[in-house]
Amino acid sequence: MILGKAFVAFLDYIDPGNSGGSVPTRESPFLGIGVSVITYSCSICGGLFDSRDDLFEHRFQNHPFKRPSLLLGGKEITSPRQLVARQLNPTEIEFANVNRFFVDGAPVQRGELVDTLAGRKYGLCNVILENDGVKSTYQLDFDVPDSADMERVEQVFFEVFGSGILDLTHIDLFIDMTEKLKTTTRYVDGLSHYLYGILAKDQRGGTFLKQSEYNAKFNQSIDVLKHFDRSLALAIIGVVNFNQNVFDSIDKLTPAPKACSAMLKFFNYVTGDISLNKKLIINKNDNIRKIPLDYSTEKLYEWSSMGIEELKKNRKELEQALKSQDWMPNDKFKVKMLLAELFLDIEDLPAAIRLAGSFSNDSVFGPWAQRILEKKI
Repeated sequence: MILGKAFVAFLDYIDPGNSGGSVPTRESPFLGIGVSVITYSCSICGGLFDSRDDLFEHRFQNHPFKRPSLLLGGKEITSPRQLVARQLNPTEIEFANVNRFFVDGAPVQRGELVDTLAGRKYGLCNVILENDGVKSTYQLDFDVPDSADMERVEQVFFEVFGSGILDLTHIDLFIDMTEKLKTTTRYVDGLSHYLYGILAKDQRGGTFLKQSEYNAKFNQSIDVLKHFDRSLALAIIGVVNFNQNVFDSIDKLTPAPKACSAMLKFFNYVTGDISLNKKLIINKNDNIRKIPLDYSTEKLYEWSSMGIEELKKNRKELEQALKSQDWMPNDKFKVKMLLAELFLDIEDLPAAIRLAGSFSNDSVFGPWAQRILEKKI
């Protein structure tokens, strides 16, 4: 069993006004009896138009649609249903392009809606925001865990998995020991999905999952953990991002120096920007906790921390990983990056080019590969 260490400090319906409706005028004496001339009215300014197309052109040019938006903590809510897993501060509840507010079907003032959202801990809250006939509808699912319960969940997490043993029995034990902490069900779910993902990826611990299913479990994990502002959750999200070759979330990993350093190395490879090294302040807290890692991630963290001379000594191990069927494509890519950079350092340019060449047209990693390929010119 190989465990890694991480420092854990720890649309909405758019109603274009009355564009689809019509205003019948008096019957024209120049037309047959019973025939009416239809005009289209703008619900904003009252202007009348002969055709629907004229009305739409008028609305587009003179009254452009501005969708009302809800922002929580500086982030626009883009999903019609949103989980809220922590109590909101009134200062972080913001609105854009809104002139009417509704909560659970009742019209309210802006301040009333802010107070309602900030005071809510549990249950569904239906919010409708309007802006000149344009509506945005949100269903906020409040499930705010008790802080003491959260602390207890994390304590149990490290009690159960700090020994270095990770298998189905220990995951079941963790779930059983936290079962009575009812406010933390989602958090436990998110942590457990991550653990199941490790077992699937490494095909160990009595897992019933196929290796190919590990990424789905990791995604299930971060879909939940992203709602919790906890250092443990952030560290695990960082591990999953690293697994998926997403290297631009470094600032959230400062409580986990080992993970942060590895992420930073690959971020610098991809961007060619080493200036971040000087700006990033890593929290070197002495409170070291063990969180389970899959084998490949543990090895990549280890290799990423090595200097050039030490990495040269481990070259064969890296090359073996490229040949192994147990290593996933995303991890093999990181190995190729490490080896390509190593070959550049030891001035074996052909070897570096061979490794980087297959990524030259990649939308994300192409610039890194191109920097290596250009060296042969």
